[in-house]
Amino acid sequence: MKKQNFAENTYLIAIILVLFTLISRVLILEKYFFGYDSVNYAFGVIDFSLHATRPHLPGSILFVKSIELLNIIFGNIHQSFLILLNIFSSIATLLSYLIFLKYFETKKAILLTLFLIFNPLLWFYGAVTEIYVFDWFFASLILFVSFRKNSIYILPLIFAFFSGFRPSSGVLLLPFYFYLFWNQKVINWGKLVGYFCLAIIIFFAWFFPLIYSAGGIHEYIALFSTNNPMESISLAKNIFRLSSIMLYFLVPFLMILIFHKRTNYQQNKTEIIKILFMILPPVLFFIFLHYSKGYALLIVTPLVLLLGIFIKKKYTLVIIFATIFEIILFLFLPTSETSLESKLKPSIRKSGITQIWLDRTFSDYSLTLSEINLRDESINNLISAINSSEVNRIFLGPTLSHFGRALQNYFPQKEILSINFKNYKSFVQFKNMEVNQISIDKIDKNNILIVRKDFYNSYLQNFDMVFSDSNLIILVQNKELLSTFEHVIDSLFVR
Repeated sequence: MKKQNFAENTYLIAIILVLFTLISRVLILEKYFFGYDSVNYAFGVIDFSLHATRPHLPGSILFVKSIELLNIIFGNIHQSFLILLNIFSSIATLLSYLIFLKYFETKKAILLTLFLIFNPLLWFYGAVTEIYVFDWFFASLILFVSFRKNSIYILPLIFAFFSGFRPSSGVLLLPFYFYLFWNQKVINWGKLVGYFCLAIIIFFAWFFPLIYSAGGIHEYIALFSTNNPMESISLAKNIFRLSSIMLYFLVPFLMILIFHKRTNYQQNKTEIIKILFMILPPVLFFIFLHYSKGYALLIVTPLVLLLGIFIKKKYTLVIIFATIFEIILFLFLPTSETSLESKLKPSIRKSGITQIWLDRTFSDYSLTLSEINLRDESINNLISAINSSEVNRIFLGPTLSHFGRALQNYFPQKEILSINFKNYKSFVQFKNMEVNQISIDKIDKNNILIVRKDFYNSYLQNFDMVFSDSNLIILVQNKELLSTFEHVIDSLFVR
């Protein structure tokens, strides 16, 4: 009997790589909902409503329904959400490895897959309740299928179905399909029409229920003018945010390119152009229109593939070194809370733009284990603080406002009020599963204000605290305190 060669056992290696992915995620999974969008999906499981941003536009109906299906089995929406992400992560790992095997020998495919799964951006969003891991899976699936001779017939079905999980991803990847179609030498038009008709049926199978839930196609389109999830920010601010997140994502890539020994060789231009058609359209969108959180997971597999094509000789040590660097960066880089200084209006700040960038990069935009732990700790402390006071209305300070939606998940019957930075005379109200902007007509003794200690020490020291724990201060809300609080927010703070 021929002795089995472990290095050639593709599926055994793939299983081991999937286990690496699962174990590395499961050991660090978040304990509490944190993200605004995450709670949107969670509430969508309970009561799907695009009008009430459950979830936010464009809908992601199949993603929500998948969580709902898992929730029937496990009875916990947060756990079901994380399980779905791990399913996508596992399949994406398998697909990425098989893609790399089509281009490289086994050792290089293994090293590139390890480099991929331990990228801080990928690792982070594989352990928190956000949708972006689906993008990694979706793009990997499309790239994997593109190697088949009949891919232009099959891909419309894949686009039609999986766009129901995240419609924006399907739109951003369409240029890649157009490229494949343009380069197809022989097309069976009858077969193509048949597959397109089937794709249309699949598409409308989820799109009709989606628009029906909004009241119809006109109402669905109209929602984008009132509930558009793409915040309106300038190009400069978008690039500012993008650059902070890209530090965690791209630095390991740059390390490989810098330390890899350059060699003279001819590249397969056709393959490179194909990969670029998957990378460049999303990148242009990210730069010039909108970037947030984990959008880059849509291009991570083709980007690693492109990296692998450009490094050919003596690549082993440099990839291993970069992977170890990724692991150290994610596991051990500390995270801090966003400073008060970075929340002040630019005209008032004493710090320059570089200092603000550093503060945001290593706090708000940190993609590390310490950030996951800090989020869990912060939410746990807020939950404890609210439980210590039997109140019905809770005001959150400017450095805690982003916790409003998450806390609504744990206290649906309480009224939680976050700062409305666009109009200091109104607040964003989180109650039951609704989000509204309201003005405050009256204050009673069952109203409290929760702020961080640094905010209290800087602006509210004249008011008596009723509770102090960890980094939080609770004050009983009254007209004088509310007036002072509103004045400070209006005159000093921005989002």
